Amino acid sequence: MRPLLRRMHSSAQPTEPDWERIGSVLLIRLRSIGDTVLMTPCLAALKSWRPELRVTVLIEELSAPLLQSHPDVDELIVIKRSPGQTANIISRLRLAHRLRRSNFDLVINLHGGTTASLLSRLTGAPYRAGFAYLPYSFLFNFPIPLPQDVWGKAEIHCAEQQLATLKWLGVPVDEPAATYLKTDQRAAVAVRERLKAANFNSDFALIHPAAAFETKRWPEERFAQIVDYLAEVYRLPSVLVADKTQSQVITGISYLAKARTLGFDNLSLAELMALTEMSAIFIGNDSGPAHIAAAYKRPMVVIFGSSNHRVWGPWKNPASELVRVDMPCAPCPGYSCEVFGKAECIRRLQTDAVKEAIDRVMFNVLRSTFYVRRSALNIEC
Repeated sequence: MRPLLRRMHSSAQPTEPDWERIGSVLLIRLRSIGDTVLMTPCLAALKSWRPELRVTVLIEELSAPLLQSHPDVDELIVIKRSPGQTANIISRLRLAHRLRRSNFDLVINLHGGTTASLLSRLTGAPYRAGFAYLPYSFLFNFPIPLPQDVWGKAEIHCAEQQLATLKWLGVPVDEPAATYLKTDQRAAVAVRERLKAANFNSDFALIHPAAAFETKRWPEERFAQIVDYLAEVYRLPSVLVADKTQSQVITGISYLAKARTLGFDNLSLAELMALTEMSAIFIGNDSGPAHIAAAYKRPMVVIFGSSNHRVWGPWKNPASELVRVDMPCAPCPGYSCEVFGKAECIRRLQTDAVKEAIDRVMFNVLRSTFYVRRSALNIEC
């Protein structure tokens, strides 16, 4: 299949770039937090294969903290939105000039939007790669087939979708790495101070009850029951996180729960990363923070509604559990429920299913801790 696909997608260009002539690579990854976390296996693949490569990532300001301290990123170019149309145009022109002066040898478009495709071309890089099905794919001189065709399977994870670009270009990715993030220590100090000020000095559960769409938001009253369960069974207080636009979710759960909670609706992304790394367990809806928790290998339970769990589930985190209800209409885009009017895919998920998932995760954590301690003490059973 691969030779056929290569003939279909090749013109006068060779099917793989000449890697002996490539010293600098630009990866373009715009938009969401989750997608950005899930591109980190691409960074690992490039650096483990060719450590001498200079890897630059073009990223938007929202997601930039995710890669600010990443050991596999040599340079981060951040797109900042300027107030006003004229200022924004000037900012983009300066960005294009900077990209052109950087003299990248290879540009890989992991995003796919119009802006990313145009910026790929404006770099002037001799090798420009992106998926052939994307708008403005004629701007790439190394068009890449559908990621499913590259991997030779019908359904792939989002991490594999991004890795398909490297696989097609000749980078070894048959044993993909897990996602990886590194915490900014200044953010970690700030978070510890806030926890100390709230008298949260022991282990805690991190709960992210927010999501972009109703079809991905589990009801507040059920999250409150989970807060109480964690406190009663595992003696874990809960820290609730959301952004300012969904702070009412934190308020609602804190009101309904009997157990103690601490809520944050004003954390920076770097602080959220630090808080996640400190947590004993993460529980939350399918969203960007869940991918952050997976990257830190936190014990975790992720609650799915309308999204495709095979595409968006935690990537390579053995300490994770995914809970969902099998619906004939799922997955769907999730903007609204066209079948039932209300999001039954998430509403039908009962509290007991989440409690059982928590128990499985915590049992595995306790078992792993026992074996580690037994090994350290050289105890034989």
